[in-house]
Amino acid sequence: MDKAAADRRRDRGLAAVLTAQAIARPAPAYAGTDGDVVLGAVNTQTSETTISNATDGRTVLNCQVGGVGLGVGASSESGVGVCGVASTGRGVDGFSSFDTGVFGLSAGNAGIGVAGEGRKHRGEGHRHQPFGTGVAGFSSAGAAGVKGLSDIGTGVHAQSTSGNGAV
Repeated sequence: MDKAAADRRRDRGLAAVLTAQAIARPAPAYAGTDGDVVLGAVNTQTSETTISNATDGRTVLNCQVGGVGLGVGASSESGVGVCGVASTGRGVDGFSSFDTGVFGLSAGNAGIGVAGEGRKHRGEGHRHQPFGTGVAGFSSAGAAGVKGLSDIGTGVHAQSTSGNGAV
């Protein structure tokens, strides 16, 4: 076999291998050129981004992290970092099969780690509402509904202007 024939045979074999690889492994998809959100990159916008799912009972966005990390992170320099709103259900839920379902921390001297506000009669929430409960707790496992702990100060402080501060 002459050298030219050997080169043609090698080139056909190489072309066949490259074609098989291209079919077996799809080419990477590139986003962002038309305004799409690009995964694994910083996306900066000056307007709100909305993702909507019109199917009843379905999740709109599901974020998962393998191992230790944040499933969703949100921050704001002076506004609200995360806001959950629901017309008839709970605005925000927290669940953990091992640790705390919802945790709040304030680094300010007079900050509140977790606060709630009930705007209807007998609602649960912030102390400034005349008919709402300041803090409500419930346990179906025989433990305390509300528990307060402190290393230095008062664990639970109860106060009322017209009734029992604590029962």
